[in-house]
Amino acid sequence: MVHDLMEIPETIESDGGWTVRGAGPGLLAVLLRQYTKLLRDLGFPMQTVAAGTDAVSVREAMANLGVGAPEELIEWFGWQNGLVRNSGGHIASTLPIGFVPASLEFSAATYEIQLRDWIPEGLWAKGWISLESTQGLSLYCDGDPHAPCLVRQRFIDEYDFVTEYQPYQVLSLCTVVSWWLEALATHAAWRDSTLSGWDFDAARCAEIDHGTLVLS
Repeated sequence: MVHDLMEIPETIESDGGWTVRGAGPGLLAVLLRQYTKLLRDLGFPMQTVAAGTDAVSVREAMANLGVGAPEELIEWFGWQNGLVRNSGGHIASTLPIGFVPASLEFSAATYEIQLRDWIPEGLWAKGWISLESTQGLSLYCDGDPHAPCLVRQRFIDEYDFVTEYQPYQVLSLCTVVSWWLEALATHAAWRDSTLSGWDFDAARCAEIDHGTLVLS
């Protein structure tokens, strides 16, 4: 049963990969509010998530990098700005399922390093901004700023990263958040106090994310 009869958008196929019906910045804002509520209901310490930043800061950071600032990116960093770290630089917890969101500052600095060091385009491509501290989840920022954005898992099949399409691509952060919601709400993923983190049913999560590895 879905937690509190939560309505999760239907997953559908598109030219850009799997997406959810109604994807876009408006739906993303709604889904992130639902996600926050569900995490709190599960006892997750939301105070370990850094408060989001304003749209002006996101636009300025992207302009300095020479890339666009799509509305989905603005919604994303408006919701959070990485995880709170202690004086030793350590985090208290991760988001499901082991996801460590990057701050705007980290994402911008990572992109600058990639530009400066000329990372081969088989491993990286211009316009893709890392949303994860491990540089796994990335968002394409040079498309239509009002439309859903392409999202990819960069650490899988890295040499195919710049191909037109690959199995590890979805359309819109709405898709990612919807699958996180479904995994938690249907108990395909759960908090494990013995692990001080998260555990998950790999087979069930693979069904939810259609093998894109968003949930693993």
